[in-house]
Amino acid sequence: TFVTEFGEFEVTTLRVDVECDGRHAEVEFTTSWEADAARRDFTINAMMMNIHGNVFDFFGGKEDLEAGIMRFVGEAHDRINEDALRILRFFRITHKTGCELLPQKDLMACADNVTLLHDISIERVWDEFKKVCKDSPDKVGNFLLDMAAIQAHRVLHLPLEDPAVISTITEHVSKFPTFAIGTQLTTVDIASQFADHWKLSNVERSELTFFVANKDKEHTPQNIQDFIMDGVDKEWLEALVDFQQDEDLHDYIHVVDFFPFPVTGKDLMQVGFEQGILLGQELEKLKKVWKDSRYVLTKEQLLNRYTI
Repeated sequence: TFVTEFGEFEVTTLRVDVECDGRHAEVEFTTSWEADAARRDFTINAMMMNIHGNVFDFFGGKEDLEAGIMRFVGEAHDRINEDALRILRFFRITHKTGCELLPQKDLMACADNVTLLHDISIERVWDEFKKVCKDSPDKVGNFLLDMAAIQAHRVLHLPLEDPAVISTITEHVSKFPTFAIGTQLTTVDIASQFADHWKLSNVERSELTFFVANKDKEHTPQNIQDFIMDGVDKEWLEALVDFQQDEDLHDYIHVVDFFPFPVTGKDLMQVGFEQGILLGQELEKLKKVWKDSRYVLTKEQLLNRYTI
């Protein structure tokens, strides 16, 4: 990978596919640019340019791009059978490029071969969904509707409650794709099942369960402050109140500062507590007293409780 001021560029050799099973391909090297282009997924991805700026377009990609047409190279059924993830890529790149004229035969090929997605690792599918969120955050709901149209959501166990509501958190889904999914889930148990099936990381699981657990609750400045003082990421809270379209709470999040609980275990040991379970329990009790004071009690005021 070359990283330049113009972006990242992948470098590879010319290849042809010898054998494909829908997940992995056995390849051979070639010197034919056209043969290499023929193994690409879509016509707009099969164009090449040499160092002199000459474009080589063997499958009409330039014309498709200009006309806003998203089309598979050659026979769509063949390209999908080589790698079924191309079904998802077909719709993702459609939204990324704005090439939203989709040939009927290509759409039918996606629908006819949708069960092949069973054979694709869920990690690859999740990565593809995250690319949708990153590349086209305002089109995530449309992508889910695309999946429903070809029944891919059933194959992938992709939740589909009300894709339109994802638009309320458009500015957050590129960083937190889990929140887009969270808008479609109704309970924490279902969120946990999704996290298991899709093999989410621990961080992603925490994001998802937090959002689902709190998205339908009524929130106030007080409990938002409690979240912040408990160390909850402010961006999580912004997504939460944006989902509820509460502009006042969104503004409030920006004026609330986090500051740590002023008493430590060492402080309690200095007033007579011994290290152990009881010390930890007492520390939690003291933290609740601090919270009930709306975080105004100082360290000295809190420790005065133990003065004889």
